[in-house]
Amino acid sequence: MFLAVSTQAFAQETAGSLTELLRNVEENRVLESQEARQREQRFQQEVNQQQQILEETRQRISEEEAENTRLEGVFDENRTLLAERRAQLNEVRANLNELLGTIQGVAGDFRSVFETSLVSAQYPGRTEFLDSFIERVASDTEQVRVDEIERFWFYMQQELVESGRVVQYEGQVGLPSGDQENRVITRIGTFNSIANGDYLSYNADVDHLQVLPRQPSW
Repeated sequence: MFLAVSTQAFAQETAGSLTELLRNVEENRVLESQEARQREQRFQQEVNQQQQILEETRQRISEEEAENTRLEGVFDENRTLLAERRAQLNEVRANLNELLGTIQGVAGDFRSVFETSLVSAQYPGRTEFLDSFIERVASDTEQVRVDEIERFWFYMQQELVESGRVVQYEGQVGLPSGDQENRVITRIGTFNSIANGDYLSYNADVDHLQVLPRQPSW
C-alpha cells in the first residue's frame, strides 16, 4: 500500500514537473518569438534606413550628374562665345591698328606743314601737340584718346580754312637786330604775312614771325 501511495505521489509530482516544464517551454517560446520579431523589426528598420540612404544617394548622384551635364553645356557655350569675342576683338584691333597707322602718317605730314605754316604763328602750340599726339598714336602702352583725335582733326580743318583767309592780328615780330616788337600782322592765307610793310617768315624754333633780312622787291 505504501508503494502505491508513493507511486501515486511520484506520478503527481512528475506530472506537476512536466506541466511546469511545458509552461516554461511555452513561455520561453513566446519570449523567443517576441525577441525574434523585435530583431526582425529592427533588421527591417535598418534595411529600410539603408534603402532610404541608398535612394537618397542615388538621387544626389543623379542630380549632380545632371548639374555636371548642365555646367558642361554652359562651359562649352561660354568657350564658343569667348572664341567668337576673341575673333571679334582681334578684328577690331586689326582695324584699329590700321586706322592708327593712317592717322600717324597723316599727322606726320601735317606736322611738317605746321612747322613752317604762317598759321602756326597765329595759333601757337600746334606743333608741340602733334609731337605728343604722334608719340601716343605709335605707343604700345598708351592709348590715344578720342578728344585728341578730334583736336587733331580740328587743327587739320583749321589749316585748310585759314589757307583761304586774309586776317589781321597782333603778335610779336622778331627784328633783324634781334629785338622783338608787337605789331599788327596781316596774314594772306598761308602765303604771306606782312607787318608795317615788312614781309615776315615763320620759324617754329622761336615760335614767332621774323622780318625777312632781305625783303623781296616787286
